[in-house]
Amino acid sequence: MAAEDDKLEIVPERVFEVRETRTLFRLAPAADNGLGRSSRQIAIVAADTEEEARQIASMHDAFGRDWRDPRFAVCDALETSETHVLGDVVFRSEPVAVDEGKRAAKRR
Repeated sequence: MAAEDDKLEIVPERVFEVRETRTLFRLAPAADNGLGRSSRQIAIVAADTEEEARQIASMHDAFGRDWRDPRFAVCDALETSETHVLGDVVFRSEPVAVDEGKRAAKRR
């Protein structure tokens, strides 16, 4: 029986290591091209560099927007106390203030 017990070995699960960062990049459209819209979409990306954040946002954008283009999106960096998995991206809508004068002119 001892020989059988020696052959029973539990294989440890494979450990996955992920890169982590404390830096979040906020990418927002540089100009509000859709004046009739009440919100605009921004990207929040966990990355080490702005270039990396722009590339990740472009790869994951369902609408195919080119976040790599600095004329399309401006970028701000934020250092956080929490760690984030590098490559995580969240697209979120933010309200946009609408100029009532432009809105009225557009209706005419």
